[in-house]
Amino acid sequence: MEDKKRIRLIHLVAGEKDYAIDLSCVREVLRMVSFNPVSELPDFVVGVINVRGEVLPVIDFMRRAGLGHGRITLQSRILLMTIKKINVGMMVDRVREVIEVDPSAISNNTLADVVLNPKYIKSTFMHRDRMMIWVDIEKVLTDREYSELEKGLDYATS
Repeated sequence: MEDKKRIRLIHLVAGEKDYAIDLSCVREVLRMVSFNPVSELPDFVVGVINVRGEVLPVIDFMRRAGLGHGRITLQSRILLMTIKKINVGMMVDRVREVIEVDPSAISNNTLADVVLNPKYIKSTFMHRDRMMIWVDIEKVLTDREYSELEKGLDYATS
């Protein structure tokens, strides 16, 4: 019998809910740093940061998901990732750990008791008695929002 390859995800918390994102999407995890607000960016972007000379928009995961505003605490983190060819930071309440999940544990049910928009959900699964919501990071930005983000970044860097 062939062993199924386990899926590696990063376990994060936003608004006291547990989420997972493909580890391969995350380049780096940063402690919270100060960011510069830019009014020309969409409202779910809290500002921009400079990471080793690269100006990156910081998306508030809570705000983007329609769950209110993220709180900045000592546990807050910024996940550096690429969404639709744009390098971004994603602000989350905290990062717990990297987890490995057996594909057989993953449900096709995306309509669990969650408040997150179902279009952002890849699937759900249980991990250590917690309901995990696997976020499809490529669907977090619509094509229109992607264009707005590009235009706002052009403004912020000019």
